[in-house]
Amino acid sequence: MTDEKTRASESVARLGTGISSWVPNLYYDLIARVVPGFVVATTLGVVLAGPAPSWRSIREMVSSETQPSIFLLLLIGLPIAYTVSVICYGLDRALRKRIRHSSMAAHEWPDDFSMKYDFIKSKQPSTGNEAGKLRAEVHMTHVLQTGWVLTLLIGLARISGSTTLGELELLGIVFVCIFAAGSTRSHLHGRLIKKIANYARILGYDEPPPVTDGVVKRAKKTKKAKTTRKAKATKKTTKKRAKKA
Repeated sequence: MTDEKTRASESVARLGTGISSWVPNLYYDLIARVVPGFVVATTLGVVLAGPAPSWRSIREMVSSETQPSIFLLLLIGLPIAYTVSVICYGLDRALRKRIRHSSMAAHEWPDDFSMKYDFIKSKQPSTGNEAGKLRAEVHMTHVLQTGWVLTLLIGLARISGSTTLGELELLGIVFVCIFAAGSTRSHLHGRLIKKIANYARILGYDEPPPVTDGVVKRAKKTKKAKTTRKAKATKKTTKKRAKKA
């Protein structure tokens, strides 16, 4: 009987470990990719179709007797949302590498961020999952801001004499959302960096020795000495070749 209980408890433990291994990843994808991708795709669709036709289509779909199944909507919507999110995040990273600006540099991760993040997840998975949720929220704001910028540019390019006041108001709302997403991103980014640094320090992460002025000066002096020796050796070789000639 005891052996059966032991085997049962081990099975439950293995099941818990399996669930805990894939639930955080699923949760991360949901927050970081699916939700912002769905919001961006919906906003872009409303901008392209116009607010009035979009609202009319939604009311007709809701009031219709033959409503589409939730499974069909998820089957179509999830891949679209995920793809839109990946594209927007890729554009965001590409722009950040091309444009070196102080405001963009402020949103870059420290050099040891990934190491500390992995260290926390290995030492205390529950704390690592909490940090992962915050990291997913930062990713979400990146996707939202980039997607809304693209949506705004597309909407502005389509402005003509027949553009209605409602369409202009919608573009104004998108413009405000861009700044709101940027402000939220800055807040979450700074909060995550502080949280990772605090958790790593509490769990005993070994910080690399600080680089002092003396170390920098010695490194520069060593580099200068090597350069001088190399120049002298080159000069001697040149003189020997000249004598032989």
